[in-house]
Amino acid sequence: MKDKKNTLASSLVNKYNSTTKNFKSYLRLQLLAITGICIIMSIISVAFTVKVLKYNDFGRITYIDYTNSMNYIDRLSTNVSSELANSNFSLENKIGIEEIINKYNMNYNLNIMITDLDGNILMSVGDNPSIKVDIHKLIRDILHSRIDTSLYQRKVFYTFYPINFKDEKTYLIVSSIPTPEVKYKYSENILGAGLLVGIITFITLFLFLTKKAVSYVEEISSGLIEIAKGDLDYKVPVRGGNELALLAQNINHMESELKIKIAKEREAEITKNQLITNVSHDLRTPLTSIIGYLNLVKDGKYSNEEELKEYSTIAFNRAEKLKVLIDDLFEYTKLNNKGIVLNESPIRLNGMLKQLVDEMIVMADNNNVTLNLLVPNEPVIVKLDGDKMVRVFENLISNSIKYSIKPSIVHIKLYNDMNHVLLSVTNKADTIDSNELTKIFDRFYRLEKSRNSSKGGSGLGLSICKSIVELHGGTIWAESKNEYVTFNIKLPKGRD
Repeated sequence: MKDKKNTLASSLVNKYNSTTKNFKSYLRLQLLAITGICIIMSIISVAFTVKVLKYNDFGRITYIDYTNSMNYIDRLSTNVSSELANSNFSLENKIGIEEIINKYNMNYNLNIMITDLDGNILMSVGDNPSIKVDIHKLIRDILHSRIDTSLYQRKVFYTFYPINFKDEKTYLIVSSIPTPEVKYKYSENILGAGLLVGIITFITLFLFLTKKAVSYVEEISSGLIEIAKGDLDYKVPVRGGNELALLAQNINHMESELKIKIAKEREAEITKNQLITNVSHDLRTPLTSIIGYLNLVKDGKYSNEEELKEYSTIAFNRAEKLKVLIDDLFEYTKLNNKGIVLNESPIRLNGMLKQLVDEMIVMADNNNVTLNLLVPNEPVIVKLDGDKMVRVFENLISNSIKYSIKPSIVHIKLYNDMNHVLLSVTNKADTIDSNELTKIFDRFYRLEKSRNSSKGGSGLGLSICKSIVELHGGTIWAESKNEYVTFNIKLPKGRD
């Protein structure tokens, strides 16, 4: 029983491990796929949210920008300074200098001054009322405005370039008020709102896509709890064709196997308890008889030597019956625990059966039964354990003699084919119910008709026969038809 439980446990563990491995792989792939879908949809939702908010001017900030105009003034100043530096003019050539300045100042109202190194204005174009410029202050203002144009307020913008004329080193100072531009920018809150929508989208979509699977897992888990509580009739619902459905199928299959095994074990336990009760009765009956007759002998309660001998003989016969019962129990225990090692050798079944039948003729005659042996003329040789198989044949023949309708004939037939031999033992007897036939070889089972009969044995004989035959790689079965009962044994001829 322990081996069967271990085998069942091992089988269930193997199925669990295989199912768990497949389920883990499936779960990983599902989570990866769902996470990927959620991430993609979150990115799309962020982009869409930001676009919608911008379209609806949400978070738009209006501001004035002077950058483009300041850059334009600076470019004009650079061009003027470059051309003047390359003209090779002297300061006296005021006409040539004015022509170059006016060429770049046609479309923009620039105030242009040329000063010496001390800031004295030597030449000017535009509105320049001063006669001297504070060069240090001018340079400081120019640098400040160039460092950060975003801090620039609407006021005069200056550019400053050194120019070398033929006769003197000078500074070109260009000034003007930049033209403002209205520009727009968007608050960082838009991106924050988009990210928030993306997170909400991810969570919502993830919960939606996993809701069905999570609910099914919870249902399977609840089913396992019910099964663990002992409700082996509970079935986990099987839905779909994925790994979760396969997991549910395997749980139901394992539950069914466990239920069958437990039912068989319970049935075996009930049968064993019945056998213990029966064997206890069988042990007590001859033991009580032995003690009774020995007490008579011990107390001298006999009239003559003949009566003493009778009491002793009865006690001896009861002791032999008790020994047979104990031997059967011991033999069955060894066979059931695989404690038997077969001592196999080639055996000629023809001769074995003839010898056995000759030895049992006296028993048959005493029971008014005739033994009819039919075997092939050619030798039928099978590799087997002679002592063990003799016990099987003897048990079947003796049972047929004891339980035959008297007078009658017991037919013993040996058939031979290429790969197997078949032995049948047939006797006339009451028909055995088909339900009884399916149990007749079960461990701890005995027909109730024999239980109440003085002919009843331990109930282990046929179980022992079955174990021995199966150890030889054979099969044994019984048939009952038209008031004849036949026991059949099929053995392979050649075994490794």
